[in-house]
Amino acid sequence: MSEISRRLILAGGLATLAAPALALGGATLPAPELTEVIDPWAGRMLTMSERINVETAATRLLTRIGPNDWVDHGMMDNHYRIRMPAHRLFKSRTDQVLPFGVGMMTLLAEALAASKGVRIEIVSHCEIRDNTYGAFILTQRRSAALRAVLMSRGTDGARVKPTGLGDRFPIAQGHDDAAILRNRRVEFLIRPL
Repeated sequence: MSEISRRLILAGGLATLAAPALALGGATLPAPELTEVIDPWAGRMLTMSERINVETAATRLLTRIGPNDWVDHGMMDNHYRIRMPAHRLFKSRTDQVLPFGVGMMTLLAEALAASKGVRIEIVSHCEIRDNTYGAFILTQRRSAALRAVLMSRGTDGARVKPTGLGDRFPIAQGHDDAAILRNRRVEFLIRPL
C-alpha cells in the first residue's frame, strides 16, 4: 500500500470520528475526566501496620542470613533497604549469579513466602565507568538474573521488580579498589503490596 493510500485511509477515519460532533451542530462532547494513575512501586509514607510488616519481612531475611559485617540495612521512609556487595552475588563483570548468590536468593524467597504482604525491588549498581551504557545494561541484567532465581524458587514475579541503575548513583567517588567495591552493590528494597 502506498503512502498516499495510508494517508487517505487515516484522513477518512478522522472524518468519521468528527461526524458525531458535526451532527450535534458543531458542539463538542465534554472530554472524559482523567483519573490519576498511581504507580504501585512509587514511594510513599507507610502506615504503621505496613511499616511493621516490612520490618518483619526484613528481620526474617536478616535472621536467615545470620550475623555479618558485609550487609548494610536499615528502615527508610517508605521501604526497608538491604544492601549487599555485588562481588558476593555475581561473577566479576558478568550477570552470572554465583552459588553463594543463589543461596542468598533462596533465603530471600523463603522470607518472601513467609511475608505475603510485601514486594521487593532489586536495584543493581556498578562502579563509575567510561561506558555508562554498558554499566546500565550490566546492572539491568544482574537484577533480572536475581529475579529469575527468585522466581525459580517459587516467588511470584509480580512481587519482584528488577531495576538496574548503572553507575549513576555512586556511594563512593574515585576509581580506587575501595570505591569500586562500595559502588558494585545490589540493594533489596522491601515495600508493602
